[in-house]
Amino acid sequence: MPIGSASMFYDSVLGGHPGIAGTKYLIVRYYFWPSIIKDVGAYVSTCETYARSKTLRTGPVCQLYMLAVPKKPWSHLAMDFVTDLPVSPEKYMVWMIQPSLLEVESLKNHTKTSTFLLLGLTQDPHLQLELFYLFLIIYLITFMGNVGIYLVIHFSPSLQTPMYIFLSHLSFIDLCYSSSVVPNTMNNLLQRKGYITSFGCAMQLFTFSSFGSTECLLFGVMAYDRYVAICSPLHYGTIMTKQTCTIFVAASYLTAIVQAAIQTGCTFSLSFCGAYIINHFICDALPLLRLSCSSTVLNELLISICATLIGGGSLVIILISYVFIVTTVVKIPSSQGKRRAFSTCASHLVCVTLFYGTVLFNYLHPSGGLLTHHEIVASVLYTMVIPMLNPIIYSLRNKEVRRNMQHLFRQRIIVNLWFVNFSN
Repeated sequence: MPIGSASMFYDSVLGGHPGIAGTKYLIVRYYFWPSIIKDVGAYVSTCETYARSKTLRTGPVCQLYMLAVPKKPWSHLAMDFVTDLPVSPEKYMVWMIQPSLLEVESLKNHTKTSTFLLLGLTQDPHLQLELFYLFLIIYLITFMGNVGIYLVIHFSPSLQTPMYIFLSHLSFIDLCYSSSVVPNTMNNLLQRKGYITSFGCAMQLFTFSSFGSTECLLFGVMAYDRYVAICSPLHYGTIMTKQTCTIFVAASYLTAIVQAAIQTGCTFSLSFCGAYIINHFICDALPLLRLSCSSTVLNELLISICATLIGGGSLVIILISYVFIVTTVVKIPSSQGKRRAFSTCASHLVCVTLFYGTVLFNYLHPSGGLLTHHEIVASVLYTMVIPMLNPIIYSLRNKEVRRNMQHLFRQRIIVNLWFVNFSN
């Protein structure tokens, strides 16, 4: 009775091989027995047409990764035979061979590695070469722009004010921030290999995190400086003294270095397993956590706390400062005074918007799998493009910087400094 009912509804001309659920739905309208689901499933699973035409409900196939090269010869192999596959011409079995060394090592929680593989931005050789030249141009502009602004401020007596002192440190941070990422990325694009040692990965994470955090804190300090200059201009000289500026800058560097050291130490204290493939073009904390065999709850909590205290705290200071700045500027009676007050904040506001916009987009919406196109663009923006744009924005929007830069070039001070640096 069960087989006859299943055959009547499943193999009928008008039935169209409806599958397990469809066949059960047709049968229960007329018949029922306790093991109907089991019997219908057993009957339908023997149908070759159903096995060939059923809809796959699995997710999309992911990108294939290279297996890590074992550190010693294979001791033996583990072989599995996958049988009972749908009949096909001369192929009815799959023979799977896996080195037991890789299988065992990937399951050990204490696994350590000395090399990681960065997947990079693309695997297309032609596109890799184009990106290499693009990043080379970006890095040269970043290097010359930030070094130029730093030297102009350092050798211009009229620019020895808190705002320009902070700007010189911002140029130094942008140069170091970009240098921690771009040269290694360019080398991987040129060599078409993404291997990086564990020590090199840790150093890149430390420098990348420390200078990125310093830039966040320095943006908050610069916003507070603009608040004091606009809202309390008569007390600006007594509040923003040279000693105060030194304390602000030193505190920013020290806080960022401590945070980066703690984050790097906690990240590399984890046990890593698998093929040690980092799904990024840099050694960032989140992709590294995905490789860990250990629990990453504490590390994720630490990243959230640091991001909240440093990034969120700096952003709150910036927002509060600009609320008071806008409130003060609106009360200025003359339009020229309003325009002049806003012009002193325009460059800083543009740089803050670019930096925080890309960073928040990338870290508030992390993907659990491969990098998306938008995340790759955001990562390139805040690691390469923004350090290049910051000196351009500040030099184009600031007449004092442009005037002193032209004056120093006329005196050939900058040219002589470049010549001495390259000669040494």
